[in-house]
Amino acid sequence: MSIVTLSDTECTIATIIGHRRREISTEKNRASRRDLTADGLDNDIESSAAELAVAKYYNIYPEWSPTMGAVPQFDLRLRGQRLDVKHTDRPDGNLLIPKLIDSLIYVLVCGRMPVKNIIGSLQGSLVRERGTWREDMALPCWFVPAIKLNLIKEEK
Repeated sequence: MSIVTLSDTECTIATIIGHRRREISTEKNRASRRDLTADGLDNDIESSAAELAVAKYYNIYPEWSPTMGAVPQFDLRLRGQRLDVKHTDRPDGNLLIPKLIDSLIYVLVCGRMPVKNIIGSLQGSLVRERGTWREDMALPCWFVPAIKLNLIKEEK
């Protein structure tokens, strides 16, 4: 686990991006797992902050460009690899993947701004052997316990 603390400016950037993502989703009537919570906007903001925390950790620039109608399949690029950052407020969170793409590296981040804990990561092609498909969730998804993720330090 690696702890990243975002600055006030970085939190403001994440908030702006989260608002814009919510606007685009609303305009396009695009439903997501975040809509099942009391505050989908807060989830969009915290997820944007999680992506920013991973970018800060790796010292890479996030490729944020919310384009109308576009549904990005990944969040960041690191040395040619595509990363999909998954976030939860829960400190004991696990990796949930509703749409599995084998070529992505999934990164689990827990916590609330300004402190984010990068728990670990997993190559998409390994999700089937380390996780299970769960129908008993709010929306069906792949479930990978945090203990089955690769430590993030191994990949820096």
